[in-house]
Amino acid sequence: MSALSYPATPVDSLSQNMGLARLVAYFAMFDLLLLPYFQLVIIPFSLPVLVLAMLVLDTRIRNDSYLLLFGIVVAGVVLSLGASYFVSASPEYLTDNAKRAFQVCSTFVYFFYFRWVARHAPLDVRPLLRLFLAWFWILSIAFMLRPGVTGEFLRMVYGRLVSSEKQFAQHLRFSYLFSDPNTAAYFVLVAASALLMSARTLRLQVLLLTLLAPLVFLTQSRGALVVYVLMGLVTIYPPRRLARTLLSVRRAGILLFVVVGLVAVLIYLKESGNEQFEAVTMAYERLFEASSEEYLTGTSRTEIWQRFTSSHLPLPLGRGYVLAVAGVAQGPHSDVLRITYGYGLIALVAIMLFYFRRLWAYPALILPALMAFLINSLCDEQKLTALFLALLGICIGQEERLKAAATPGPAHAP
Repeated sequence: MSALSYPATPVDSLSQNMGLARLVAYFAMFDLLLLPYFQLVIIPFSLPVLVLAMLVLDTRIRNDSYLLLFGIVVAGVVLSLGASYFVSASPEYLTDNAKRAFQVCSTFVYFFYFRWVARHAPLDVRPLLRLFLAWFWILSIAFMLRPGVTGEFLRMVYGRLVSSEKQFAQHLRFSYLFSDPNTAAYFVLVAASALLMSARTLRLQVLLLTLLAPLVFLTQSRGALVVYVLMGLVTIYPPRRLARTLLSVRRAGILLFVVVGLVAVLIYLKESGNEQFEAVTMAYERLFEASSEEYLTGTSRTEIWQRFTSSHLPLPLGRGYVLAVAGVAQGPHSDVLRITYGYGLIALVAIMLFYFRRLWAYPALILPALMAFLINSLCDEQKLTALFLALLGICIGQEERLKAAATPGPAHAP
């Protein structure tokens, strides 16, 4: 892959810049995982910092298929935004369309920046991911024991986007810093995927999967539960080594022991009758006592999809982020429909290729993002999209750095 045509940067200058570049990257990851959104304008604190760093540090974006796909997505979003001025019925919709267009396009900064840094220097974000999982664990346990108090604490720390007191009391679903518990579930799975991919021993993999189970459980997200199972399978039985690991009695025995142990703990907590475990009881009933039809149809989700597919035509360009059915703005509960009708079929193909074409290489990372994209939303929540793109950028950048190191001859720093 070739680089964009820029004046050559001296190697010593690049080396000096990389120290600052890595520091900015670590701050951005810390911000995505642990800090609230900026409350006046709902964006991550790190977004303007990354944009400034890309300008000041003379970041080089490779002229490859990722840049081409990004250009196609931006073109689709901008053209669809222009079209929305002619088809939107409300000025409020136009404002929302502009905000969301900026959000979709600006989030790609995380991919390009983290890829550039990881391509030139080691970037180990695992300590930050472990810190986040510990924080998420503490909050989850507090929520299980005292959901009301924990909800108030989350709203105080993370601001107005956290689920309201009424939502907490009604459903008892843990949502972390988000308004949607499904987003919290996919967020923790995306974050944990990097640790799962770097775990070299079966013991460590099983430990991480065991620690993840109650975190996903308390969000009561059925889609995330399915993805959690798939992530566990591709971690313990890697697709690239499936023939060697599939018949491993040891792996199967350990997996069975962990599953039986987790189920036994859940049943005990549910049947204990202790009011402190009301959140556990409600989560158990929602996840394990739901009918097979509810899992297959996603309760009312298929009805929502049918309404949208019967009300809109898929076209090369869309009509902007806000989608209306019978004159009323509604969410489609799927990014496939959101992107198709909001930004067009061309943008849908480009964004899916950008996000998911490395599924076979990084299944644990891409599976939760793909599930969110299909049946919930990956693109609506900027921190979730940014975290996924940052980790994807690190994976690809490190792969490129290792390939460059193994290639004999003079080094070229794009």
